[in-house]
Amino acid sequence: PEKYGFPVTFAMSKKLLPMALGWVTYGISGVIALKYLNVPMFSAFRRFTTIIVMYGEYKLRGRLPPRDQQAAVLVMCIGAAIAGVTDLA
Repeated sequence: PEKYGFPVTFAMSKKLLPMALGWVTYGISGVIALKYLNVPMFSAFRRFTTIIVMYGEYKLRGRLPPRDQQAAVLVMCIGAAIAGVTDLA
């Protein structure tokens, strides 16, 4: 059935399950992390998720995003690191 603009099958649902579970884990771990961190520090740590995902995709699939996207993520992480360092004091 093409209810969502693409065929929804059991096989596809089975393939998407790990991604869905990862997303739920990401959300729950974020809520738990807020218990131990202040919001600015939590935000700084959260920004590093993108670079970790990029690294994981490279190690698992051998794929890298385009250079401009890599540069944007790098700038974002540097900004998050600066914000986090100033919040440590």
